Amino acid sequence: MSQSPSSPSPSDSDTLGSRENFFDVENGGYQPTDADEETVGHVEKPGITWESYVAGTILRQNPDADLYCPVCAYELPEDQQRHVRLSDPEDYVPPAEVERQRERRTPDGDSELIEWTETRYTDHRRHRYCPECSTIVWGGILSDVPRESFLAVVDEVLAAVGHVPPGRKRDLRDAADARKQKGVSDQSNVEQLLVELEHGLDD
Repeated sequence: MSQSPSSPSPSDSDTLGSRENFFDVENGGYQPTDADEETVGHVEKPGITWESYVAGTILRQNPDADLYCPVCAYELPEDQQRHVRLSDPEDYVPPAEVERQRERRTPDGDSELIEWTETRYTDHRRHRYCPECSTIVWGGILSDVPRESFLAVVDEVLAAVGHVPPGRKRDLRDAADARKQKGVSDQSNVEQLLVELEHGLDD
């Protein structure tokens, strides 16, 4: 992982899921903002920052992390809200079959109606779905993972940034561990770690 923005080629910059988009700051991509105040639990924030995008992508690669249905968690009546684990991303949105018809002239000058079925694909991406409300989801609410698993993610992030002195790595790890034990969500925690890697720890 590098702190320096890379400059993707035009052919890569718009690629769906391209990792180069993590660092596409110069082209108006995921602009970093001032660090948000620490928050306990999951909160909904308007827009997305570079740190948020990268943190979410890193944490989704953790095999211990689950994704929950946003509809069941937020959009049901309050007394029915719950966390329901989404399916694995194994299915595609089924293609739609559309009945088409048109009229054409025959060599005899008569008209005839031609009918056929046209298959239309709605989206090429695999999706997750909620087993309880059947909502199709691209994304979902990222769950927190146990402390040991989270610190392993922190260690991977710090190891990927080769220029950080060992003493500062220990301080950054300890700060992330302290936030974890205070109840800060994993995504907010990794976002703050990325901010601290760029700007340093707060006094």
